[in-house]
Amino acid sequence: MHRFVMNTCTCLFAGLAFTTLQARELDVDFDLEAKATSAYIWRGTVISDDWCAQPSLSATTSNFWLNIWGNWELGEAETYVDAGGTTNELDKTRMDVTAEYRAQYEMFVLNCGLVAYVYRDNPGPRKAKDTFEAYVGCDLDTILY
Repeated sequence: MHRFVMNTCTCLFAGLAFTTLQARELDVDFDLEAKATSAYIWRGTVISDDWCAQPSLSATTSNFWLNIWGNWELGEAETYVDAGGTTNELDKTRMDVTAEYRAQYEMFVLNCGLVAYVYRDNPGPRKAKDTFEAYVGCDLDTILY
């Protein structure tokens, strides 16, 4: 795991080699979005069939992008009884935090980033585990007909 974290950090900051840093005023754009959905479906799996609120906040500079996205169930939380006979609530609330670095070299746009999927379930044996996902990409900046 330590090796994975080190490789991910190296990827995130490797893009600095493609950029000339200059002393200038930092120009940051912010986007705020709020959605209401009738269900929460993630990667083809129905997580919740109740109404959900999905707010998002993004901050973008010339090469960096940071996004915080959340999903909050608006209906009643599902309950289950654990092995000890205790009734627990399982509220399928989730927050994603994404950090990305982009650098352009001629017509190639290189990007790398890290996504953290953070779950806010109540503790118990059915608690969803927080996960992390690293990615690297290359886009071709051209017009396609």
